Amino acid sequence: MSIATITAFALLSVLLVLVGFVLLGVLRSMTLLAWRLEQLEATTPGRLNRNGLAPGTPAPEFTLPDLAGKPLSFDATIGRKTLLVFVQSRCGPCHDIVPELNRIQRRRRDVQVLAVMHAAPDEAQTWAAETGPEFSVAVQEDWSISKRYEVFATPFAFLVDERGEVLAKGVLTSRQHIGLLLSAPARRASQNGRSGFTLIELLVVAGVIAILLALLLPAVQYAREAARWTQCRGNLRQIALALHNYHNRHGSFPPQTVVAWKSDTGWWSWIARILPELEERALWEHLDLREDVWSNCHKYKPYTSARLSVLQCPSDPNSDGVFESSDACPGGEAYALTSYLGCRGSTRQIPDNGVFPAVNRTVRLADIRDGTSQVILLGERPADPDAYWGWWAAGIGLDGHGLGDYVLDVSEGLDAGDLTSGSDLLHYWSAHPGGAHFAMCDGSVRFLSYSMDEETLRALGSRHGGEVVGEF
Repeated sequence: MSIATITAFALLSVLLVLVGFVLLGVLRSMTLLAWRLEQLEATTPGRLNRNGLAPGTPAPEFTLPDLAGKPLSFDATIGRKTLLVFVQSRCGPCHDIVPELNRIQRRRRDVQVLAVMHAAPDEAQTWAAETGPEFSVAVQEDWSISKRYEVFATPFAFLVDERGEVLAKGVLTSRQHIGLLLSAPARRASQNGRSGFTLIELLVVAGVIAILLALLLPAVQYAREAARWTQCRGNLRQIALALHNYHNRHGSFPPQTVVAWKSDTGWWSWIARILPELEERALWEHLDLREDVWSNCHKYKPYTSARLSVLQCPSDPNSDGVFESSDACPGGEAYALTSYLGCRGSTRQIPDNGVFPAVNRTVRLADIRDGTSQVILLGERPADPDAYWGWWAAGIGLDGHGLGDYVLDVSEGLDAGDLTSGSDLLHYWSAHPGGAHFAMCDGSVRFLSYSMDEETLRALGSRHGGEVVGEF
């Protein structure tokens, strides 16, 4: 790089820093004005917030009778994360979500469920007899507790942390909404006050950093991302080849999972079934896929917690996580993650129309009538930062058919997501800029852009829709 080029970079960096500080001053003034308006609005008499307490707010304490008439105090939940759900006895959706809340109460080791029901005692007893809640239910005959939580719609829930502070809130109408609420990250505490640095200090530091970044960082980042990009493509190609080898031995691709519905046992993922083809036979020989994974969670802990590099996108910072808990599994359980999920299809119906359509279903190459080069086999989705979704060995999924754990569909499109939260678990995306890698059914690997046509993406998710797919 010549001296003239370096000088030009330096002058440009200084100019950008100066412009940035001017914009920063304007933004800071606008932020201060907005804050003052918000404070003025909050102190205006007669305003009543009906959207629930904001994240970061301490959850009000209360004591109410439970279904048996005994005092039930919210203070008793302090020290453990709580899903606080407001319901009514005559609310249809409030009935519908009880099975999912029961499942959370039984299987989630890090969350307890507490419901606050607006009803007379006899109505609450009737509701409990009809729905069979396995969690604690507190009964309020008036709206006093709902008013303190600023809730006037049901079912509505708050995720409260161990210290009694609201982490997230939302209306609950489906299992998907409950799953997304539980995956909400802890809210970062807002910072008040002004910076103590002088303008000269900030200019010097920012100028030096800007010059160094302008000269070095882009080239270094580009080289590193190019290497990670290549490795990610290699991982997908290796998994696709393993699936084809499995097909050669068994006559079909593996099912997304196999479950005995009457006993609710099984739940080993399609990834666990291709371990020998991924050159992980030693690991596979320790697993008995005929056994129920949840009933034998501690037995398989050393193996289900194994991190497999072929399942980890090197650009995914969350892929190295491992979920560990001993709350529901004597002796403890642990599960490592995957950055690559099979394609269930182009809709959110069961069975779907992709290569991994539903539990206990298999697909052959002969069933892929749209052409193997034009049907998605699997693709990228960064791992859950909380490590609760996306275990490679096993999982149930948000809908009982693997969704979000080891399979996805393309019905929500292809859009960039947030690596720091669990709000983008139900669609394909990646930690690479601009799009995500997908392995096709012919074993090729394609990089699909976030700007691609959604109809084309849905056509690629279907194995036999008869769509005409052009260039993509």
